[in-house]
Amino acid sequence: MFELSSKRKSHPVSLWEDFFDRDFFAPTGAGQSNFLNADVKETDDTYVITMDIPGMDKDSIHIDYDNNQLTIAGERQEEHRENKKGYIRQERSFGSFSRSFYCDNIDPNGIKAAFKHGVLTITAPKVTEDVPNKYHITIE
Repeated sequence: MFELSSKRKSHPVSLWEDFFDRDFFAPTGAGQSNFLNADVKETDDTYVITMDIPGMDKDSIHIDYDNNQLTIAGERQEEHRENKKGYIRQERSFGSFSRSFYCDNIDPNGIKAAFKHGVLTITAPKVTEDVPNKYHITIE
C-alpha cells in the first residue's frame, strides 16, 4: 500500500481526504502549501515519485525511510538582501519543507533518487516475494 498522506491511516487515501488535507487558508507562496506537490506512478514492480523542487541543490534535500515512512525534507535559505528597495512583490518561499509518504510494501535497500534541473525523481522497488508454485505436503 502506498498512501499520499503525511499521516498513516488504516485504509487507502480517498480523493476527498487528500483534497481536504491541504491547507487552503495559507497564503500563496507560504511554505509547503504549493511547494511539494508530487506525482506518484505505480508500475508492476516499482513506485516512481516525481517532485519539482526548483532553486535547490541536491545537498540541501534529504530523503529518509523509517518505519514505513518515506520522507523528503530540506530547507531553502532566504537570500540576504542589503537593500529591499525596488521590490513590488516577493512570492518565492523560503524555509523548511517536508513531505512524507506511508509505504509498507517497498524494498528500502533498493530506493534510488536523482535530482536534475530542479526535478527530484525517487524510484522505490516493491517488495518481491518469491512464492514457489510447487509444495510438498507431508502427511502426519
